[in-house]
Amino acid sequence: MDLSWETVGAESMSVYRNGELIDTTSDSGRYRDYERNATLPSYDYQLCVSESVCSNIVTVSFN
Repeated sequence: MDLSWETVGAESMSVYRNGELIDTTSDSGRYRDYERNATLPSYDYQLCVSESVCSNIVTVSFN
């Protein structure tokens, strides 16, 4: 799954999938999640700069 966003000038971004931290990446505006063998029909993603500054949750559905 490829995620993209407008950069905000942060040193790093925390990437969450279904509420769990899966990675920390640079604020490059791009991230690829290599989730293999997806078993759920949808996944929720969120990016955070800090514990209190986060993006809206985006749901990705597989049909």
